[in-house]
Amino acid sequence: MVYCNYVSNTDCTVAYQYGARADDITGLLVFRFSEGEEGFEIIKEPEKASPWEVHVMRKKISYEIG
Repeated sequence: MVYCNYVSNTDCTVAYQYGARADDITGLLVFRFSEGEEGFEIIKEPEKASPWEVHVMRKKISYEIG
C-alpha cells in the first residue's frame, strides 16, 4: 500500500507526498502530463521505507482516469 497526500498541481504536473507507511509520508513525487514528458519523477524517497513503483503507477493511472 502507498499512502499519499496531495501537495500541489499546475496545468502539466501534480505533486504528492508519499510513503509506504502512514507515519512515513516523507517522500515527494511529481507526475508530468506534458506531451513528450509523460511520466513521474521521484524528487525525494521516503525516510523509512520505499513503496514499490507499481503502487505509484496505480496512483498515476487513477488520476488520469478520474
